[in-house]
Amino acid sequence: MKKFYLYIICIMIVSYFDMIYNLKSILLFTFFILSLPFFNDLRSSFRISFFKMDKIFTVYMLIFSLSFTVFFSLLPFLIFKDYDIGKIGNYTNYGVLKVLLVSPLLEELIFRGSLLSLLVKTESPKKAILLSSLGFSITHYLSSSSLFATFVLGIFLAYVYLKTESVFLCVIAHAFNNFLALVFSPFLISFLNIKETSYYILAFIILSSIVMLYSLFKINKQNKKLK
Repeated sequence: MKKFYLYIICIMIVSYFDMIYNLKSILLFTFFILSLPFFNDLRSSFRISFFKMDKIFTVYMLIFSLSFTVFFSLLPFLIFKDYDIGKIGNYTNYGVLKVLLVSPLLEELIFRGSLLSLLVKTESPKKAILLSSLGFSITHYLSSSSLFATFVLGIFLAYVYLKTESVFLCVIAHAFNNFLALVFSPFLISFLNIKETSYYILAFIILSSIVMLYSLFKINKQNKKLK
């Protein structure tokens, strides 16, 4: 547990300086490389299978990501009364590359490939998922809604990793989610022309939650075939 808290604190500090001084994730990547020797039994704690994937599993995983994005794009209007997702036009070329490739790759290696693998050595899978997801959400804190959304996303990605041991699948889901948040969410908000809470927003939220639950059910069912 001490390693967990130390790791999360270090990641938060490194992420803060990386963002403040616009170091283009160099500091975060350096920290990740330097932290690897501190994991006990590196080969078993850093389990990576980049190309292990099932097509049906992947399809339902992407369906979950889509419904997840719709749900958490509209939910803030009902509960948190905020919306803080930037449009793609506000990003530099590297900013887009970072959101769609660099961040998903680095963060999945850190939070799922190493941190989650470290936690399951001493904690139950459920506790390991919750703790790693909490760390993932804290390092992404922007608002009340983003804290909750990243926590849920972290739980899903941790579940995918523990069931498949595929960082590659986690990177795909993470990158797809970032793409949807960057492009699809602003389009959805603009399309619905949201100015105040209305019944059709609630309908979209209910529908997306149903799709999320259904996709999770299918993922769990399909995943049993993989074991």
